[in-house]
Amino acid sequence: NGKTLAIGSYSGVIKLLSLKTGTQIKRLQHSSSVISLAFSPDGQTLASGGKNGKLKMWEVKTGREKYTLAAHSRSIWAIAYSLKGKTLASGSQDGTIKLWQAETGEEIGILNGHSKAVLSVAFSPDGQNLASGSYDKKIHLWQVETQELIKTYQSHTKPVWSVGFSPDGQTLASGSADETIKVWPVSVSKSSHQSNVKDDECHSSECETKPEMILKEVQEIVKLEELNQKLYQQINQSWREIPRWYEDLEYRVRVDNYGAIVSYEAINQSGKDYVSETPLPSLVNSAKNKAVSQKKNEFGLFRVILTPTGVLEVSPWWGWEF
Repeated sequence: NGKTLAIGSYSGVIKLLSLKTGTQIKRLQHSSSVISLAFSPDGQTLASGGKNGKLKMWEVKTGREKYTLAAHSRSIWAIAYSLKGKTLASGSQDGTIKLWQAETGEEIGILNGHSKAVLSVAFSPDGQNLASGSYDKKIHLWQVETQELIKTYQSHTKPVWSVGFSPDGQTLASGSADETIKVWPVSVSKSSHQSNVKDDECHSSECETKPEMILKEVQEIVKLEELNQKLYQQINQSWREIPRWYEDLEYRVRVDNYGAIVSYEAINQSGKDYVSETPLPSLVNSAKNKAVSQKKNEFGLFRVILTPTGVLEVSPWWGWEF
């Protein structure tokens, strides 16, 4: 429901936080370090995957443990629900993907095909297909009902950390440690688009809109991950507290084809007031390798969001929301 954030830790503690206030709602305890988490689509259940290979299901409202499964022989790196919430997929360091009946915990099947750890899994919107990314640098596309491997994408040169489908299910995006995001047509076997990211590994590629739209809206090669990264890098040496009412500020920004913010507009009154006090930082133009220096106290913390309509919006960012 967009109101609760779950955080897993090395100690096995899982904290449920209110996104509105930042306060802790529930504290859960896994039986080992928590590697992966996923909410059910209705927000009523939380699945947690542990370093010990166990999969736990929690009732979000009460914090009650619904059941525990000895799911895998090694760490569970990825968990994903189908859109209707009936099926759960878990990907493990043991190289397998398992499908579960989410309500009962009954095992539906095992998908074998990766030669190394499975790092990411994602269901298509209709629930018929499942994509998986692995340390073996491959992306597999599976048919859920038959559990058949129907396609393999091989183009990344390093592990695939993240996979995600577009809303229509016709396109798949993958993020890799090779510093690329690749966008694939599900119906063919070749890479259709590629967006390079220079700053760091890409750990999230969930599509908010069609990947083609993202690339066209920001002139194909805008480094969306770089945009986020540079905002954090510019200000992370001088964090400062901002009054609570700034949470409601909203901005709309335009970026050039190098990923730099070229203009911004406050779209509510609070935003207009804040602009006069705290200017947005100028980002590094990576292609020309030029940076505009500013004093640290001129920077604020900003969150960057790509909306379904292709508009990038930024607003003050609180560390607990990350």
